[in-house]
Amino acid sequence: MGYQLEKENLIKPKKKRPLRKAIVETSYESDTTLVNSLVEKGLKVIEDRKLNVFKIECDVVIVGSGCGGVAVVVLVKSGQKVVVVEKGHYFVAEDYSSLEGPSLSQLYESGEVLSTLHGKCMKLAGSTVGGGLAVNWSASIKIPTSLLKKWALDHKILFFGTSDYVYAMDIVCKIIGVTERCSKEGFYNQVLKKVYKNYGLKVEYLPWNCSEDHSCSSYCYGCEAGDKRGTDITWLVDAVILTGCKAERFILEKNHSVRIRKKKCVGLITSICSNKKITKRLEIKAKVMRTASGSLLTSPLMLSSGLKNPNIRKNLHLHPILMVWRYFPETLTNLPGKTFQGGIITSLHKILSHESEFDVQTVIEEPTLGPASFGVLLPWVSGHDTKKKLL
Repeated sequence: MGYQLEKENLIKPKKKRPLRKAIVETSYESDTTLVNSLVEKGLKVIEDRKLNVFKIECDVVIVGSGCGGVAVVVLVKSGQKVVVVEKGHYFVAEDYSSLEGPSLSQLYESGEVLSTLHGKCMKLAGSTVGGGLAVNWSASIKIPTSLLKKWALDHKILFFGTSDYVYAMDIVCKIIGVTERCSKEGFYNQVLKKVYKNYGLKVEYLPWNCSEDHSCSSYCYGCEAGDKRGTDITWLVDAVILTGCKAERFILEKNHSVRIRKKKCVGLITSICSNKKITKRLEIKAKVMRTASGSLLTSPLMLSSGLKNPNIRKNLHLHPILMVWRYFPETLTNLPGKTFQGGIITSLHKILSHESEFDVQTVIEEPTLGPASFGVLLPWVSGHDTKKKLL
């Protein structure tokens, strides 16, 4: 059954939204209005009442709107109709509260409290339009030449050793507005630099994707000034983006071509998160399917799709982090500024160890944590002890 555009009164956000021409926010839709919105974006939509799905056709589907969103520009410029599926929701500068509770709930996977099964490691992962680039700490470090050579030679991925890859990194940095250093360093960075100087340690300044004189240490809760340039205001403007839309599984069919692969991917099944007004799943058919849902959620999606490759979920590497904390009374320091002012990570010190089979690099830097996140990481002694330390 095909659909014609219908007008229906529905309250939607009135704020300026850079992606308003591209985005379909399912939180504000119903079965009927969702179809209208998709058709307005130039997509063909057919209702299959028997299977209780809306069938959508496009050229390319990308799961996830974070760093993988960089591919959107190239594909759209080549004339492809691209649909980006994002489980999180869309927020702009005016939406951000900079408050820990609402921000973690809105912008992070599992509200930030996402741990391994044994509870020994906790992970931070963005879950919003822009993914990790919307909430990361702005550090924009190019891959070192030595590491590119290692990948090219040891892992036989020759592209990493070419000038084309270096050029691509330069283009990405230009578009997301990377500057070499922040002129307004946060309080914690000033403390670390003072320590470095006292011990004669080398300090490295970090490039970041904000203007040089911008002062804001709440990027992990969204940049209220809109100065931080993530994929949500750079790469995604030309795609159709479905928010609040969870990818359930890829549609695999038998491959009748002469290729080695027995099956080919022809589509994606998704469901709508937290909106009972949309009763149907979406079946998106495309020529090309790309999963860019991050290191944590890509493997589960592949497994739920029935893929059997033994390498799935076996090669995830996480950075171990040891945290040291200290209380700095304002009366005992002459360093200017507050903890919530200035850049988050603007300088660091690297330690390279050659004692093991591999070169191990330790980075000393400062994090930004709200009190609740900090409290989760405190060693438990008692309720009174925790309250005392937080105070």
